[in-house]
Amino acid sequence: MRWLPIIAVALVVLIVVTGSIFVARPSPSLSVSVSSPQRISQTDLDSMVSGANATTYASNNTIWVGAGVSRLVFLAAPPGHDEIFVINGLLNPTIYVSKGSQLTVTLANADLDMYHNLAVTTRDPPYSSMPMMSHMGGPRTSMLSHSETGYYWVQDMRIAANSPGQYWYMCEYPDHAAIGMYGSLVIS
Repeated sequence: MRWLPIIAVALVVLIVVTGSIFVARPSPSLSVSVSSPQRISQTDLDSMVSGANATTYASNNTIWVGAGVSRLVFLAAPPGHDEIFVINGLLNPTIYVSKGSQLTVTLANADLDMYHNLAVTTRDPPYSSMPMMSHMGGPRTSMLSHSETGYYWVQDMRIAANSPGQYWYMCEYPDHAAIGMYGSLVIS
């Protein structure tokens, strides 16, 4: 009986230490809200893409979002680009956002047969084949169903860029981030 308190304390220490090994870094300190998924037409998606308020530099694969309110559309794996985000015509670009800006990211699943989502994390790559296991608690969209002829599943993530730092956007579907479906989001 006198060993019982010692065993209990040892068990608690083991649980705390083990838990700290497997828990991801804290979720980003960004103010983020996520809308409900919706199904939209190709015409509606085209108007969102053409309405993007950002400067795109293909020469160094970057997008610069200035002060104010902006929108970027993340096309998840459109035809010919398996497990890649295409944003303003760039593949997994680094996105720079001015501190204090309001950025709406619209995830549009353009894949014909695969689910995708969008998560924001402070955890650097490389990512495991199951990134959702170590990214618990961070902002994310739902897993969106594949596109259909002329229609897409989309979901908005609104980010108040009030915390400078480097963040990462990724797809948490198994293996997608591990094979390259991620990019950097820098707030300065």
